[in-house]
Order: sequence, then structure tokens, then C-alpha cells
Amino acid sequence: MKNYIKVKFSKYKKGKKFSSCYFILLKLFIEVVLLYIYFANNKKGKEIFINSNIQYNNTIHLSLNVDDKYIYPCIIFLTSLLDNKANSTFYIIHILADNNLSKKYMKKINNIIKRFGNHSINLTYYNLDGYFKNATNWNISKATYYKIVLPSLLPNVDKIIFADVDMINLEDLSEMYNIEFKENMYFCGIADYIEHLDEFNEFGLSSDKYINCGVLLMNLKALRENSIEKKIIDFVANHTLKFQEQTAINCVCFNNTQVLPYKYNIFAIPSFNRYINLNNQQNIKYKENISELKEAYNKPTLFHYVSLDKPWLQETTKFNRVYWWYYVKMSGFYQEILDYYQFNKDDIEALLKQIPEDGGLLRRNYKKSN
Repeated sequence: MKNYIKVKFSKYKKGKKFSSCYFILLKLFIEVVLLYIYFANNKKGKEIFINSNIQYNNTIHLSLNVDDKYIYPCIIFLTSLLDNKANSTFYIIHILADNNLSKKYMKKINNIIKRFGNHSINLTYYNLDGYFKNATNWNISKATYYKIVLPSLLPNVDKIIFADVDMINLEDLSEMYNIEFKENMYFCGIADYIEHLDEFNEFGLSSDKYINCGVLLMNLKALRENSIEKKIIDFVANHTLKFQEQTAINCVCFNNTQVLPYKYNIFAIPSFNRYINLNNQQNIKYKENISELKEAYNKPTLFHYVSLDKPWLQETTKFNRVYWWYYVKMSGFYQEILDYYQFNKDDIEALLKQIPEDGGLLRRNYKKSN
């Protein structure tokens, strides 16, 4: 079974105007080549699950949003995802992007799939350039809205994991994907808190139903059956939202969300006591058992560098950024990422030596990446 990569254009794709015949012809040539690749790969697409040597016990649909600004975080997330993939898992990855995702960056993503995919990845790009053009607010890209259209974009998929790319994955996601939805539930996410609740409460809704949308298990079948996509889009169109699609999803699906175990979205918060205090802002029925929350904090499956505490930003305090750089070194883009974010290699090498002998979050020795 081969890694399978294709480019899929939505009906909203619009070409840019060029002032010379040369660039018009060049653009047409590129489009023809891409369409040829698309249709050629579609013929192979029917065979992606056929392999006489490998049997996949779990097939997981996973969706990511990405633009040029987050290309390297996306690469590092994929590196961590595939490094921790079980041999019995087949990932079908759907990358939601727009015209700003350049071909050179798509090539970088493809290189990660080819290097770490081990013939068990299906990757498709979707160009959503025509969606949510006027929906941006605060400092968040419009790409954050793209998850809303997954029910109609993937009409033959009933369940999918959505994940932000400003995180690292530390375990195979089969256990998460196999969580059963309760009746009439559309989204599974961890109970959220902090400043997000203020906007939510403005709509007269209580905090005990509010989930974080950075990682979601989405019931696409139920979302389609109840026309939830249109309701969320209408909500976005009629309100100015500080926290964008997260507030929209929570308001529209107020009584139709369920809580994921915290290990599937542990925030990069440097104190467990602070985690407990934040958790106390939620209604008591959503509180995790303290021992369970502590276990999730120490051994997360998905570790999320939320807000502005990104490990690639030098001016902020980064908690556990060492693990992100571990996967940078593994990715094959180590020097390129050092140069892009203007980090000194000696400083990062010194940082990497801080990984404990037992691997810490990695739960294995750092020697593997050397």
C-alpha cells in the first residue's frame, strides 16, 4: 500500500488575474497538470485499503486546518502523529486550506507523509478559499472556521477527529476515535474555561456545557442529519464573535456536546495547581477526578500549545517546548525551522538535553531522534 496524496479543489476556487499572457498560459499549464494528477490519483483511491501484507484494525479520519503561517507547526504535528502511530492504524488525513497554501509548502507536508507514513496514510488537500471571507476577528485566521463545513465536504464520512496544529501528538489516536457518541450528540471536546466563558454567557448559556474546539471528535452523520452546519454558518454570519467558531459551535450545539477525557487536549499550562483552579470554573458535573486529571496532565495524548505560548516564539514563556523541538529535529526540517524562527542551534541543542532519561512526555529516550 502506498502513501496516497491528492489535491482536491472546491467549487469556490477562484484564479487570480495576471497582466501578461505568459503568466496566464503558465497558470493554465499548472492547472492542467494538477487536474491530471487529481484524476490519476482518484483511480488509485479505490485501492488504498487493499493490501495483502498489512491488516489495519483502525481507520481514522483526521482533519487539520493549515495556512502558510502555520506550515511548520503542521509539519511538526504530523511528525509526532506518525511517529506514534500504531502499525495497525491507517490515517486518512484531510487538510483544509486556501489559495495561500503554496505548492512549495504542500511539498514539504508531502515529504513528511512519505518519510514517516510507512505506506499507511491517505492525504487530501481541500481548497476552501471561498469560505468565511468576512469571518475573521481578533488575531485568528479564517481557517479556524473550516471545520464547520466538514459534514458537507465529506458526505461519506460519519466520524472525524479535528485537531489544531499548534500541538504535538504522543500516542496513537485509535482509542480516542473509538469513543462512542451518546444519543443526539454532535461534538466531543474537553470542558473549557477561562475567558472563553464570558462571551458564551452573553448568550444566556451556562458554562457547564462549554467545550474547547481545538480538538474535537465530530459526529458528521448526526451533524448532516440535523442540518447543524447551516445553523452554525448562519450564527457566524449574524454575530461578531471574539472566539469565533468555538462560541458559534457551543451556542448552536448547547445541548448536544459531550466531554472528552482531558488527555486528548492538555494545555501547555506550567502548573498542575493552576490547571485545577481553571477546572474549578466549570460546573461540578464536568470536573474530572483529581487523580485522573493529574494522570492526563502527566501523560497526555495531545499536548496543546494554546494562546500565545508557542514553542516557536522566542518572546513568550514556553512550557514543555522541548518536546516540540524534539519532533523538529526528527522531522528532517531542523535547520530550516531554526533559520525560519531565528533560533540558535546551540541553544536548542542545550534545551533538548533537558529531556529526562525516561523520556518525560515522550515516555522513551531522547536518543531515538539522533
